[in-house]
Amino acid sequence: MVVGFASVPEFNVTLFVTIDRKELMAGIDRLVFLIVSFTSVFIIAGFAAAYFLGRSVAKPVGKIAGTLRDIPKGKAI
Repeated sequence: MVVGFASVPEFNVTLFVTIDRKELMAGIDRLVFLIVSFTSVFIIAGFAAAYFLGRSVAKPVGKIAGTLRDIPKGKAI
């Protein structure tokens, strides 16, 4: 149980409120789950984008490197 209290000076009383901890944390637990889920999805999407972007840049560079190696041998183009 979690307890909260507040003093009410006009009436010279103190109010106490109790709530079950599971009920209090239920919304936070769902929020943590959603944050972790979305973060995981975005990280995986980022790695996939980096992989495909890297491949799309590396393939042409590899072809150019191969062509440059062939130029001295007279096999270019």
